[in-house]
Amino acid sequence: LAGDGVVRTAVGIALLFGGGILALLLKYGRYLLGLYVGEGSAVLVPAHAYVHIRSFSMPTTLLYNVLQAALLGAKDSTTPLVAITVATVANCVGDFYLVVHRGMGIAGAAIATLAAQVLGTAALLGPARRKLFATRPERAALEQAGRSSSISAASFLSFAAPVLTLVMGKIAAFGVMTHVAAALPKETALAAHQIVLTLFFFISPFLEVLSQTAQAFLPQFYAGRRAEDGDPSEKMSADRVAALEAGASLLALRLLGLGAAVSLLVAAAAASVPAAFPGLLTNDAAVGAALRPLARPLA
Repeated sequence: LAGDGVVRTAVGIALLFGGGILALLLKYGRYLLGLYVGEGSAVLVPAHAYVHIRSFSMPTTLLYNVLQAALLGAKDSTTPLVAITVATVANCVGDFYLVVHRGMGIAGAAIATLAAQVLGTAALLGPARRKLFATRPERAALEQAGRSSSISAASFLSFAAPVLTLVMGKIAAFGVMTHVAAALPKETALAAHQIVLTLFFFISPFLEVLSQTAQAFLPQFYAGRRAEDGDPSEKMSADRVAALEAGASLLALRLLGLGAAVSLLVAAAAASVPAAFPGLLTNDAAVGAALRPLARPLA
């Protein structure tokens, strides 16, 4: 529970930013979408209907990401797996009932995704409370011992700035792609782009797992560096430091090798879908034909 203060600060910032994004999308969602796809686009109205509903999931989405990362950092990979299973099942059931059975179209898909996100986040709350947060007596004891783990929002954001910059860069890149695809004369190009982008997001977690594993297990091997930086509570022998550094190098090499193998397999599998099986993703022949040339860039 040493990271209690960090997790509490992250949760607070996530809920604050999630509420801000919710308010922004509710007020300016249509205007922002118009910048993306153009005011005269045929997809603007259904896109706005989808975004309007999905905007209510912003606070829970950011909260989910924070709790998932914290649990993985605490070496608990089971709870996030359970949560994503709950969300996936809920989304599939919701899509089948609302879209197929009730015929609610894009609104039904948005409601199903919103409900799945809320349920997935709810599945994380109980385990996260037990494993990540200190109780009041525990926090009081830490404060009396001079070991308070509290951290200010400013300190947290300064530490998170590089990661935030990376994420914003990715969002900007995907946004420019979507804008360019939407600017093309027919909606077929935008539909094909969105399908391939969704497929990319679907396969990305296979490599993200390796990234999260590295972030969860590698830091313990660098305890010797913290000792060298002057933390008297973590002093250790030179042999111990060397052994930890060697273990870190070995684990890093294994993860890099596994990452290379997984990336090749995932790239081949993902590219084969639009190239040979576009019918799995769309029943529109024109969109299917537009998907095939995108197989190689996707790989």
